[in-house]
Amino acid sequence: ATVVIGAEGVVRGPVSGRVVKVAGRVTGNVRGSDRVEVGPAATLEGDISAPRVVIAEGAFFKGKVEMQGEKSKPGRPQPAAEPKREP
Repeated sequence: ATVVIGAEGVVRGPVSGRVVKVAGRVTGNVRGSDRVEVGPAATLEGDISAPRVVIAEGAFFKGKVEMQGEKSKPGRPQPAAEPKREP
């Protein structure tokens, strides 16, 4: 599902969903299985984990971003395998 924290919304704790859109204030980690969007007037203090992350200009963000791959989605190019090297 899509989780939306509106402009007047305040969340203290973790947030997760398929798509997470933050326009208000979040203090806690945010996880999106598809993407996380942090709006221009948003404040996010916590770590973000999602394959796609958008942090708008003007947003306040303090934390780290982990963008994990999407191995299960068809049509996504996968990194080439390392060639085998003979000794």
